[in-house]
Amino acid sequence: MQQLLSKYLVAELSKNLGPASAVKPGGAPKSGGWLIGGDFTRVNEGNRLLRMGIGLGAGGTKMETRVAVRNLPPSNPPFLKFATTGGSNATPGAATNPIPFSSAPTALLQSTQGVTDDAARTARMITATIADYLVQRGWLAAGAVQKPKMAAQ
Repeated sequence: MQQLLSKYLVAELSKNLGPASAVKPGGAPKSGGWLIGGDFTRVNEGNRLLRMGIGLGAGGTKMETRVAVRNLPPSNPPFLKFATTGGSNATPGAATNPIPFSSAPTALLQSTQGVTDDAARTARMITATIADYLVQRGWLAAGAVQKPKMAAQ
């Protein structure tokens, strides 16, 4: 999960805010930048069969993180701390989709969703929260990046 989230986060940050690179555990980060770190507080893969068949939250995935952003060197205290939460939520499964003749496509769609989608969404939320921090300080134009969908802590 750590490598997956790191891959998505580097891509999102590079696309929306500026050049980013991953630092291997135990490696030394480049000087003159920010270090984004944190912890997974919850990762639940859910149940793919329940998501496909029933949906509406049954078998849903869940990913929660705590994030800290600090100036380099890494010994500096974090200047931004927040948490993210997300999951596959309440989309319908094959048995609960109200659209006629849509059971098979719905089941196939639900079978492809899981913690990979959670990692991509979490990377977008982290990027959006950092962007919001930059906008609040006038360092980035408002509307340049999507607003975060979670409350900062």
